[in-house]
Amino acid sequence: MSEQISLLVPRDLVKTLKDALETHNKLDKSRKIRPSTAPAKDITPSKRSQDHSGTIARADTYLVPTTVIITKCKESGRDMEDSKTTLLRDIGMDGHGKSVLAITTINLTATTAAEHVPASISTKPTPLTTALTTWLHTLPSSLLPALNLTIPSLLKSFPKTHTIYPPLLLLPPQTFTTASWLVFLAALSKTETEKGTPYLTDLYERLCAAIGVTHVAINAAIPAVLRPGTTPIPTSASISKINHKNDNDDDTNLTSPEQGLQETSPNHTATTNHLRRPTHIHPLHGSFGPSTTTSNPTPTDFSSALWVSTRQNGIYQTWAPLHTMFSRGNISEKARILKLASTATSHKVINDSGRPESAIGEGREIGRKGEKCTAIDLYAGIGYFVFSYAKSETVARVLGWELNGWSVEGLRRGAGVNGWGVRVVDGPHQADDDDNEKGEEPYSTDGNEKIIVFKEDNIHAPKRIERLRDRLPAVRHVNCGLLPTSRASWAVAVRVLDPVGGGWIHAHENIAVKDIEGTTDEIVDVFTRLVNVNDLDNRADDERESGNHPHAQQQRQWREVRCQHVERVKTYAPGVMHCVVDIYVPPLPSTSSLSHGSGTIRSPPSAPGQENYSTAQNT
Repeated sequence: MSEQISLLVPRDLVKTLKDALETHNKLDKSRKIRPSTAPAKDITPSKRSQDHSGTIARADTYLVPTTVIITKCKESGRDMEDSKTTLLRDIGMDGHGKSVLAITTINLTATTAAEHVPASISTKPTPLTTALTTWLHTLPSSLLPALNLTIPSLLKSFPKTHTIYPPLLLLPPQTFTTASWLVFLAALSKTETEKGTPYLTDLYERLCAAIGVTHVAINAAIPAVLRPGTTPIPTSASISKINHKNDNDDDTNLTSPEQGLQETSPNHTATTNHLRRPTHIHPLHGSFGPSTTTSNPTPTDFSSALWVSTRQNGIYQTWAPLHTMFSRGNISEKARILKLASTATSHKVINDSGRPESAIGEGREIGRKGEKCTAIDLYAGIGYFVFSYAKSETVARVLGWELNGWSVEGLRRGAGVNGWGVRVVDGPHQADDDDNEKGEEPYSTDGNEKIIVFKEDNIHAPKRIERLRDRLPAVRHVNCGLLPTSRASWAVAVRVLDPVGGGWIHAHENIAVKDIEGTTDEIVDVFTRLVNVNDLDNRADDERESGNHPHAQQQRQWREVRCQHVERVKTYAPGVMHCVVDIYVPPLPSTSSLSHGSGTIRSPPSAPGQENYSTAQNT
């Protein structure tokens, strides 16, 4: 019995789920997203949360239809749970398993396929398969029979899914990898040579015309290491020779949710792909621009490159797929950032119920009314998280650090599309030299730029911020978005965070699921040492300047750093999660007991019901 899956989710997750399903061509657009009204017997709960009447609690919950069909031989909650887990992993929403309250199915055998089977999975031809079929009929009539192949056999193994990043058609890694296609393409390459006819070029042109794009590429994973002799751009004639058996094959080369977020700080080996260049992308049709590997491209390089775009959570992002990556799998973390609670002022963090607020709240003002904060992203990339901070109503300005010139240009273009002013600062400048006694920045922050990005290593961030503190709202959020570990940036993050009022550091790490609790404790210990050593250094500097006795620093109390929340973003590998650890740094003890306005400043805050930290999968 074939059944089609729908997911039951809370209202606040509907848009995120819809966008993720749509991006991966798994949203059933033939049916509407609707409020849940199904009786409990028709729903398989992910976790039993029933009221006394036997129905599932579903206030403000909605059913989101998918294109996923399962063959259900018997009623099995475990099978349904596995189907849910697989689907969420496929769309980059592993971390939301607990938020998907239930799965409901429609029996396709009880209704007509035309009513319930979405076009993308029905037996009806799609624009791409129609174009492919037409093209196969144009080939020499003796070609397929000589290979013991048929048009239906080739159509059967042609991918049913694809991604469009205008103006690019992105085919999944398994495209042209079956035995029948490999045999066919090898013979076709020989026929092209003999007849002088570019058959594959004709195919790509037909595919483009069918869906209104101009470029075609095959996706592949971004390698962690660059190997000598990598050739990322094959010709049409050599397509049959492409090696698709990459250990990290995923349909996300341009989207790479499993290969890290952006480049690292210094001390990398010559072969480390620290600029996250997508060297295994396989352009098939159209000009993708210069294949230069330099991270300092010229304006001419920019103008001749292919730029693509997409929209997530209402935010546009732009990048050059031959030179930079796009991480679609982080959509849930981007959405979480949009809910930043205000932390702009001193930490009056008690909510209406008397409990302390978390770093990620409902987006309402907590400090002085109207005041906002500064957010810093130490690995800005093309603006994956920078743009989410910029859209947050509680952030006044975002500062980012980025080494890759292609990424910086993508960020600049994307910010413009979203309507944010942006300034790019090439660095480091003379202002960073020790001989520069004035220590002034070579630019002003008095303009209307929402975003400032420094094209330099983030090791320069503390000195930059120190000189800008009196011209910026307090730095309350620092994002360390690097995988598999962001540890190289933690000391920098501590130094750029507001030294008096504290705030939050969002550390991205790959952690074995079984080790999340223990690793989180270890991370807290590391940040506790970093914060308090930094405080001692600052105190010693102040005492040297004021002439006070250095022994005074021994009388001060250490700050109690805490993990406020662990966000499980997505699966990185079997048994390994991409986690974001929200580290809370409280105000200096001398300021934590002060009164502010009509309320008391209390610290440190934690999420409601969480004494130390939570490993909940979403907020």
